[in-house]
Amino acid sequence: MSERLDRSNALTDYGLTPLEAKVYVGLIEHGKLSANQIAKTMRIARPEVYRIVRELVKKGCVTEHFGRPMLFEAIPPDEMLERLTEQFQEKIDTLRQKQQELSDWLTSKMGKQEGEPTLGRFQIVRNPKIRWAKLSEMFSSANEEVLFVSSGLQILQGLKVGLEEEAFKAAGRGVRVRGITDVDQSNHSNLLPLIRKLQEINSLNEVRYSKQIAFNYVIRDGEELFFNAGIGDIEDESWEMQTDSPIVVNAMISLFEHLWHYLGGDTALRNPNVFAERLKAIFKEESAETIMKHIQNTLEKSQKNFLQTD
Repeated sequence: MSERLDRSNALTDYGLTPLEAKVYVGLIEHGKLSANQIAKTMRIARPEVYRIVRELVKKGCVTEHFGRPMLFEAIPPDEMLERLTEQFQEKIDTLRQKQQELSDWLTSKMGKQEGEPTLGRFQIVRNPKIRWAKLSEMFSSANEEVLFVSSGLQILQGLKVGLEEEAFKAAGRGVRVRGITDVDQSNHSNLLPLIRKLQEINSLNEVRYSKQIAFNYVIRDGEELFFNAGIGDIEDESWEMQTDSPIVVNAMISLFEHLWHYLGGDTALRNPNVFAERLKAIFKEESAETIMKHIQNTLEKSQKNFLQTD
């Protein structure tokens, strides 16, 4: 292999095809050339020459000089190599941006077999700042629907960090927001205007009243759940969990819909099951046991600062 051919092929490492590299080197050697001259000098079919020089111009390796005939000139080597290197770096940056999303998606496909439940990921959260950041992110990234069960106390806490604005923005984008809360004229009545505003933004939005809220949770697009197991003051030592487990998310959606229709006056649901009994009805026995063990293990690891964020 001649040194000229070897050096020409080295340009393929920078993203040029062998023919593009050949034409670029030829223009460096001969200066400005027309398409006819390139075809004759480098023994390349004329239609192919036009395709090659268009690509070289697009990549910033060759400039065009308009006239009759049109002439093509190679960009100085240092400038050309710098441009190609920058193009490679832009591709690498784009790939890095997509890397985590693609990795998460591929990981979610690992080990899936027909009929086998997917556990998904579980994370225990004990830091209030992390809690509100995650809830805010759920509203801001929602595309279709957000469901929430929330006490008036938690809604008041959310006001301090502007969570209601994220809810309004989501509704403004067309995201449907449905909620269940204990807010009424006798309990946190100052929140009623916010609830009315949410319902006015989108006619599909609705918030229903429940006399007692035993736990708080938010579900985004039927894919992600943030759950607070505390009762009363949410700043107490109650554990909170974020998960994308299809089994758990679907179970909590079913619980929400059960309560939603009950509060809407469905007479068939006037004797709703308590939470533990409802879980058994929704989960398959083995799936429920597996999930609960997984949550328990996550909690134990959290106590050892495995997942806890201070």
